[in-house]
Amino acid sequence: MAGMSLRFFNALGLDAARQRALWRVRVKLTLRQFSRQPGKIVGLVVSALFFVPLVLGAAFGSAIGYLNLPQPWPAQLLGGVLVLLWLIWLVAPALAFRLNEGLDLTRLLTYPLPSRDLVASTLLGTLLDFPTYLALPIFVAVGVGWGANWRWPFVIVALLVAYAHMVLTSQLVLTAAGGLLRSRRFRDVSIVVLSLLGSSCYFINQGVQVLFRNLDTRQLVGIRPLTYLQWLPPGATARAIERASAGDWSAALLWLLYATLLLGGVAWLWWRLLLRVVTGEGFLQAPVRASSAPVQAAPRRVGMAGRHPFLRWMPDDIHQLFIKELKAMWRFPQRRIGLIQGFLAPLFVIVAIFFTRGMPEVEVTPWWALTVMGYAIFTMWIASLNMLGWEGKALPMLLGTPIPRQQIFLAKSGALLLMVAVPLTLFGLMLTIGTRSWFGIAGWLAAMGASLATMGVNAVASVLFPSPVNLESTSRQNTLSGGGCTTALANTFLVPIAIGLVNLPLLAIFGVAYWWQIEWLVGAGALVALLYGTGALALGVQQAERLMLPREAEIIEATRASEM
Repeated sequence: MAGMSLRFFNALGLDAARQRALWRVRVKLTLRQFSRQPGKIVGLVVSALFFVPLVLGAAFGSAIGYLNLPQPWPAQLLGGVLVLLWLIWLVAPALAFRLNEGLDLTRLLTYPLPSRDLVASTLLGTLLDFPTYLALPIFVAVGVGWGANWRWPFVIVALLVAYAHMVLTSQLVLTAAGGLLRSRRFRDVSIVVLSLLGSSCYFINQGVQVLFRNLDTRQLVGIRPLTYLQWLPPGATARAIERASAGDWSAALLWLLYATLLLGGVAWLWWRLLLRVVTGEGFLQAPVRASSAPVQAAPRRVGMAGRHPFLRWMPDDIHQLFIKELKAMWRFPQRRIGLIQGFLAPLFVIVAIFFTRGMPEVEVTPWWALTVMGYAIFTMWIASLNMLGWEGKALPMLLGTPIPRQQIFLAKSGALLLMVAVPLTLFGLMLTIGTRSWFGIAGWLAAMGASLATMGVNAVASVLFPSPVNLESTSRQNTLSGGGCTTALANTFLVPIAIGLVNLPLLAIFGVAYWWQIEWLVGAGALVALLYGTGALALGVQQAERLMLPREAEIIEATRASEM
């Protein structure tokens, strides 16, 4: 095995010893991610369960298309698939998704390593990245559809060139716009845009359906997208494969040479930009200049006079923590995303139910108003999960203050309830107007009670299963998969089950009312839900305080964000 790798690296003009050393470093860094936070293994498995079937379905469908579509559509499909993968790797860094991590070359440049070895280690290191294996079935489908008989060596070389384009273009974007992508303002904007896009999936789907209904299929006959896509790097490799399958080897080699020259240009540009970054010159971001003007802190108003009239009933400690929590929700984009989606989701649901035309008739009865309770349980579970971990580096300071721990949880619960209550009120009001029934008010009260009960469960869970949250991270992170394996499994499966069990009595009351059509039970159940939720929150806060006092040091250590 060692002899084969030696011959392989020597054939490419690379130093085998250096490549093995760089590979060992990359393996250790990959393993360290999971050893420091074993919960990421759970997140990786959950992601695989979601994405792998989608990727396998896309690979199977594209392979069938390559083999069975009439000419010239197999080549058009091949060009579209390869260009789409290239665009995903190109756009993902701009949206703070790191598809291929690799080694930090800005640190390796201090060592006497040739640039050729460093670039090769970047490409080889992507074999340890999860997104690489998501793209692998797509490439296998290309081999199945186009690599029959003796053409498979040429197809493999073309796919390697296309993959190198994906990786190096992604690295070029990260290097060229590194300062901009790491800025908080750009991160905030990208999260807001993704939130709007994610919440608008239904309307995008409706627009696509309308477009296809109004599209004349005869217009598609003359479309040849590969005519334009072939000038892009992955489109050139698709054209090379298509020409090779037709037996036109001179054209195939010319297109492959064109793609290879583009790859060399991308690699050279990325390397020059990387060297420039290391020498101290940034990109797309002006240097930070220190201001000589003294900064004067604005005077703070303390006491009852400085409070909002609606908050004067709060004890002073809870009031200060309540205001701090509200500011933190808006300051950190990872939490702001939840607020935006919480406001938009009810609006989209109402529009989908009452205002969408061309859909099958759906009987909207007053009982629809009770669905707001299910929305409240899910929203509050996500919003209040890992309460203590969202403090970040400020948690030791917070726990160092002589504040009763119950007040910390009450202040956090109050701020979360306020933020969730606004979209819940909007949802309940729209359902009340849409159904013209008092069930909307009952559903809103039941939702508030379920939200309180859910926060009681999450208060205890935040003490038992805390996990770190890197609030300054510029990449997306899943809060369910932080910490150790036990924490990740508990937050992903155990906590939702506990929330369901705690809210089961409320669901049973409204289930009985719906099954036997007992309308008065809906009103009584709404009041019971409010009282039940208040009691569940009070009990949860008491248990959280009791469990927290002997293990505060462990919680601080568990929520400490290492290199994530």
